[in-house]
Amino acid sequence: MNTSELEGYTSTKPGEWFTRVQRAIAPITCNVLGKELKIRLDQDMRLEYGRLYIQIYFDGQTPEEGIRGRKWFLSQYMTEDEIIKTVYAAIEACVKHEVMKAFKYTGTIVFNPNVSINALLEISDRTVYRKEE
Repeated sequence: MNTSELEGYTSTKPGEWFTRVQRAIAPITCNVLGKELKIRLDQDMRLEYGRLYIQIYFDGQTPEEGIRGRKWFLSQYMTEDEIIKTVYAAIEACVKHEVMKAFKYTGTIVFNPNVSINALLEISDRTVYRKEE
């Protein structure tokens, strides 16, 4: 991931905050199991002044073509350290999400991260206990 791989920023006036985040994340690289993970830096324009977020993606030339993680919104008060650690957390969550979807037992995904909370509530009382010997 380098500056040339950062996705387009939608604001016509990116400003100092965007530049600070861009500089902080530009040196970050991450290759997991032969796949280069990329960082999308963008702005949510649904808010009056927009809010910056990062999103991890891979397996495609653009975030729309590949696998995308969730959006991680950034506070304008974040330090460089917090920005970098947020990118790390975003990468970790994205990779974990894909591992959970790929792990199968008897051909079935058992740790599906996309199962609804209501479905999980229906089975939440089915705890397995070890028999005491």
